[in-house]
Amino acid sequence: MRYLVVAISGVLMLSGCASLLTPSGSAATRWANLEKARAAKAVGAQSNQICKTMSVMGSNFPQKVCSTQDEWDQFNEEQRQSVDLFDSARRAGNTDSEFEGN
Repeated sequence: MRYLVVAISGVLMLSGCASLLTPSGSAATRWANLEKARAAKAVGAQSNQICKTMSVMGSNFPQKVCSTQDEWDQFNEEQRQSVDLFDSARRAGNTDSEFEGN
């Protein structure tokens, strides 16, 4: 009986940690946009795809993401704008940021 309780509590703890591996907020939106763009491409465009491994917060295993050069350029531009916005807010002494949920 003791082992059953330990096993059930272990499963519950692990299922709670699984939610940390899914992207949320603006990261989820960017990932969803990349997925939609890739799904919309024709099957013949797969030869033009560039695959990269990207780290996932909360996981030790990187995720392989394949996209076209245009999609990677768009993703990099969005990342650069996000970093610039964060840096400019911090340089101005503004402690309120959209990254903190405000």
